Amino acid sequence: MKRIIYTETDLLNKYINTLLSENDLNLIRLIFSKKSTQEALDNFLKTYDIEVAGGYKALMLSYFMKMHPELNFTMYETPRLKGLFNYFRFQNLKLTSSFVKIAKILNENNIPFLILKGYAMKYFRPDLPRPMGDIDIIVHEKDYIKCIDICKKLGYRCCFYIHSVDLHEPDSEEGLLDIHRYIDMGSKSERKYTKGLFKRAKTIVYNGIEMLIPSYEDLFFLILVNISKNLYERTSKASNIYALFDSAYLLSRENFNWEIVLENIKLTHTETKAAFVVKFINSIVPNLIPEAFLNQKLLKKNSHNYFTLMKFNDFFLVLQRLSRGIKLSSAFNNFKNFMHYLEVKPLYILCKNSRKSPFMASLILKARGSI
Repeated sequence: MKRIIYTETDLLNKYINTLLSENDLNLIRLIFSKKSTQEALDNFLKTYDIEVAGGYKALMLSYFMKMHPELNFTMYETPRLKGLFNYFRFQNLKLTSSFVKIAKILNENNIPFLILKGYAMKYFRPDLPRPMGDIDIIVHEKDYIKCIDICKKLGYRCCFYIHSVDLHEPDSEEGLLDIHRYIDMGSKSERKYTKGLFKRAKTIVYNGIEMLIPSYEDLFFLILVNISKNLYERTSKASNIYALFDSAYLLSRENFNWEIVLENIKLTHTETKAAFVVKFINSIVPNLIPEAFLNQKLLKKNSHNYFTLMKFNDFFLVLQRLSRGIKLSSAFNNFKNFMHYLEVKPLYILCKNSRKSPFMASLILKARGSI
């Protein structure tokens, strides 16, 4: 087997290059530049094509155009970006009108709910439409079944997961509402977090509905969790750009309390995930997250653990492909096949049971000369 030898910086660059194209990175540099100039915009537009980027990513450029009316876009970009902006605004209105019907019933039945993700950010920045496949809310676990029963009686189709249920119109696959009873974080402590999430939330009236909005700190913490999931599963590439944009907004709020974020990380045992993600974010947008937070002892220790686990995961995936190609029946055809079987299968079983242990992962990588 090929040995995997690379540094933490190599790993960060690998994930950046996997999830973000060069065009994406150029867009991020443009948006986060300290001083936006016409020259910088002109240079960016020489290599950026809205049609190639796609609507979800190009919408971010329309944000930039709206936020910088002093800069001039060409006759090619201007109508397309305005059209894109209006299209997503219409989609948001359409999704909101369906959501309001359900939310009114939840209000009438005294079921408090808290809005999450894109819809929560839409509340804070109402002038910027969001690319939302559905609206995410969370309810208290005691209200979860009651909430589902209400939605069923309204005629919506339910798709169940362990932590949530997706609602659809009876004859549509389009997303409408994702109702959570807890936030999936890949740990066994998610339910503990829900209590504090509700406690720190603020009651608001939005689109005529009474609902709860998370604190800035909780929204940022949930962004860290979501990016971690995207990194591990190599999914939702476009959403990572919005995560950076949203993070910059949340972290700029007055009196942002980093202690709440740190306590959330400890409570949910997401230290290894969060530690790597904050480094990932700062590798793309330098100094977005303060050095003081990055240098927390807890995060520095667990950043190394996450690096080890992700490096080990790459090794395991190679091993898994090899293992699947080996059949027991062919192992006894000749001595070479038999030795190959003995080399791969026992190691695969050991690695499969060690994927969540930084200690075991480190031992195996050292034994293989890959660390």
